[in-house]
Amino acid sequence: MYPSTFGLYRKAGYELAGSYCKVALELRQLTRRARKLDVESSNQPEQVATEALYRELARQRPGYLDRGPYIWNRVRQPESEAACCFTVRGPGGLEGYMYARPASQRPPFDLVLSDFVTHSPQAFQSLLAFLADHSTTFT
Repeated sequence: MYPSTFGLYRKAGYELAGSYCKVALELRQLTRRARKLDVESSNQPEQVATEALYRELARQRPGYLDRGPYIWNRVRQPESEAACCFTVRGPGGLEGYMYARPASQRPPFDLVLSDFVTHSPQAFQSLLAFLADHSTTFT
């Protein structure tokens, strides 16, 4: 929907449901610090855990939508290129994850995140520290 068509769609019973956010950040602007939790590269079996964490947070936050296979595929393979899943575990299990991939194979190397979800401040800080650690490789 475009702003000029809101009235038309509202008359037909439709309304906005969610949002799409895009944030650009230079990794060198992030402060490098020690991670409170380890960040690990994940594999296929983590799909169940990442989907469960997202669903748990989606229930608590307005605007988060339930994701079916089509949306999860877009998270895991944005623009038909596989993204790598990085997970953060705490004492209670999975606390956060992100899906990332390089935007191109030539410099400058931009890192594109297709999903970034955290359940705790420690997981958030650990994933940001992980990204900051890559500031010399990616812009």
